[in-house]
Amino acid sequence: MMAEHPHAELVRKGYEAFSRGSMEASDEFWSRVTSPPRTG
Repeated sequence: MMAEHPHAELVRKGYEAFSRGSMEASDEFWSRVTSPPRTG
């Protein structure tokens, strides 16, 4: 069995927020997904 991808939980939460119609949570999800990775 393969290990779960590190971002799987983030994607699940984003999908759940979108399904509920929570635009605030959906916006937060998309800002994390489209932001460049943090360094340092």
